[in-house]
Amino acid sequence: MATSPAAGNCFHTQPHPAAPERRGVEPGKARFIIDVVLAIHRQTMPRWLAEPDTTLAQVMAQAAAELREVVAPPAPTIR
Repeated sequence: MATSPAAGNCFHTQPHPAAPERRGVEPGKARFIIDVVLAIHRQTMPRWLAEPDTTLAQVMAQAAAELREVVAPPAPTIR
């Protein structure tokens, strides 16, 4: 649910999945994508603020790579 900018807070507490849905993403998958993006954002903001010589894009790419390492199956090895 979003708070009104008129109420003095323009931050959304629950992002609306309408944008991904407009691009043809299923509602459940859109919500999942938004949740993952927010988790990466929460992880990267403190890092970015602590590392002034690093761009936010670099820190977000690093966090996304860390996520891929955790959730992606290892590549098969050829013997």
